[in-house]
Amino acid sequence: MSSSYHTLIHLGAGTQPPAAFYTMLAENSWLVDADSEVIAQRASEFEDQPGLQVRQALIDTEQRPGTFHRYNLSWANGLIPPSQEVQMLYPGLVCLAKEDQLTTDIKQLINEIAPDSHRSNLLIIDLGEQAQLLLNELQKSGHLCAFSHVVVIPAPRSTQSIVPPLGLHGPLHNTEVRFEGFSDHQQVFSLHPLAKENRWLTQSLESEQGKTAQLTQERDALKAQHDEQAQRAEQLAQENATFKDDIARLKQRRDEFKAQAEQHQQELKQIQQHLNDLTHERDEKAQQLEGIKKERDDLKHQLEEALQKKEDALHQNHLNVQAKNAAESRVEALEKELESLKSETSKIRQIVDEENKNDQQRIEQEMRKAEAQLDLIKEILVQGKES
Repeated sequence: MSSSYHTLIHLGAGTQPPAAFYTMLAENSWLVDADSEVIAQRASEFEDQPGLQVRQALIDTEQRPGTFHRYNLSWANGLIPPSQEVQMLYPGLVCLAKEDQLTTDIKQLINEIAPDSHRSNLLIIDLGEQAQLLLNELQKSGHLCAFSHVVVIPAPRSTQSIVPPLGLHGPLHNTEVRFEGFSDHQQVFSLHPLAKENRWLTQSLESEQGKTAQLTQERDALKAQHDEQAQRAEQLAQENATFKDDIARLKQRRDEFKAQAEQHQQELKQIQQHLNDLTHERDEKAQQLEGIKKERDDLKHQLEEALQKKEDALHQNHLNVQAKNAAESRVEALEKELESLKSETSKIRQIVDEENKNDQQRIEQEMRKAEAQLDLIKEILVQGKES
């Protein structure tokens, strides 16, 4: 093919074709393979080729955990193992290793490489049974429009028939558009002439549908907002009526509270007056109490004086009793002395009579004196008992 491409992406590149094939076809070529050994070999080959890039990736329609199967025949390598029919046709086909890898979304890969959609670009898919799934995914996402041609390399003896998406025309049977270095079973598809326009219309339609959906959403939001505002207005009207009723009740309560306040003020004045009266009465009571206290102190002083007098009287009475007792003792002694005197007098009379009758008058006189003295003592004793 004489024409060249701006960007070439080869999925499942392997070790062939050589570098010259890519440099002749495109200004920039990206060789993608999941086999690390292949990537290492290709990187060594393209070390001095600025237009050739290699990348290790296990391609899929989405990013997910996957397993890369490496066989003794490189065309069987990939994410999906060969079918039972293919394995029966190749009994010597052996899986040499399995490597767990995180798959790379084909759409993400193309976005990162970013081929210029205004220029010719070439996509080569050499991934066996994955080809149909990847083409459908690219058609769905619109990434097919970035490539003017797509080449699908089917697996040997594959029974799968590629159904081109609506965006591709082919397979082409013109020998001028076939690529040397690939299998004779290669299928070359070209971008449908109306694909870009269809994509643009589809995007426009999707954009308009998005706008319509947005407008519908905005309309629904406005309607919901209007309904909400109407409901809110009705609610506000009800709240306003309730508010007016509350105001009327509050005014009534205010008037009641005002009347109660005036009544309480009057009662407060009465209480204040009563308090003043009580204070005056308290002061009078205090003065009376002071008088009572003074009177009590006077009475106490008088009581103390009376008690002192009583004590003095008791003491004097005690002294009187002692004097009376002493007088009684003295009387007893005098009585005894009188008896003794009488006895002696009798004896003396006898003696006197016998000795001197003249002395009788003197003795009788002494007897009368003694009797008078005794009567005087008795009278004093009687007066002491009466007191």
